[in-house]
Amino acid sequence: MKTHHAVLAAAGAALLAVVIAPAALAKDSPCVGVSSQALYRAYGYDHIVHLVNRCDDAAACDVFTDVNPEVIHATVPARDEVDVLTFRGSPARTFTPHVTCRAAH
Repeated sequence: MKTHHAVLAAAGAALLAVVIAPAALAKDSPCVGVSSQALYRAYGYDHIVHLVNRCDDAAACDVFTDVNPEVIHATVPARDEVDVLTFRGSPARTFTPHVTCRAAH
C-alpha cells in the first residue's frame, strides 16, 4: 500500500481509537472506492481517506473533507491503493470525505 501525504506505518502503536466510515465510490469514477477513518493519537484524530483503484488505468483524484476544505490531489495507480492524510491532530472524531476522480493523463 502506498501512502500519500504522510507515512502511517506507526498507526498501530499509537492507536487508541478508530472510527471507520463505510466504503463509497468516488464521483466521476465508478471503479475507485473510497473509505475513511479517524485514528486517535495523543493529541487528536488523524483523518485518513483510503482510495482503492480497481481500474486498468491510473486515476487522478481530488480529496477534501467537511473538516478540511483544502483540496489534496492524489494519483492512484491502476489496481493499487493510496491513503490520503487530510488532517493531523483534529479535535473532530468524525468527518465526511469528498472525492472526485477521473482518468489520469
